[in-house]
Amino acid sequence: MATVLSFLSFFGILIGLVSIAYPLRFMYIHDRRTAAIVLAVSVVTFLPAAAIDGAQQQARARAEQAAAAPQLVAPPPKSAADLAEEACNVSGAIPDCKEVMTKQIAEGMAHPKAPAPAAVEKVAPGKPWRQWSEDEMTEFMRQGLIICIKKDRPAQHDCYAEINTIADDWKAHHG
Repeated sequence: MATVLSFLSFFGILIGLVSIAYPLRFMYIHDRRTAAIVLAVSVVTFLPAAAIDGAQQQARARAEQAAAAPQLVAPPPKSAADLAEEACNVSGAIPDCKEVMTKQIAEGMAHPKAPAPAAVEKVAPGKPWRQWSEDEMTEFMRQGLIICIKKDRPAQHDCYAEINTIADDWKAHHG
């Protein structure tokens, strides 16, 4: 309905503009004053009709896009073994990393805990990490990997990179 009214109003605007220049007597527009009234009425009806028609077309387009869009499905949660495999692919991982991590991740999944503080403070509070013994560094790697696994996927990469940087720096100081 709004589309028909838009077209009729548009043609009324054209007839009004032409009639202002040369009155179209066969359409009963005998003077320029009548042509101005035809033009004004056509403009006043064209604007809301065009706005309503545009809104209807946008609503139809949105509905079509929503119907055509694929439904997003969340990936299935990873098992403890898959998470351990992912976590142990960092340099300097402990030798039996996969077994230890699988066990700890499974425990963590079964009994969720409150977020742990940073791994550095957990291993040796107050002691600079460059002065850690090899056992303390191994514990740091284990705790750090657990903390990284608990983070969401975008943050995991940065977490692993930070652990690797500390581990590589520690190795450089301890030869």
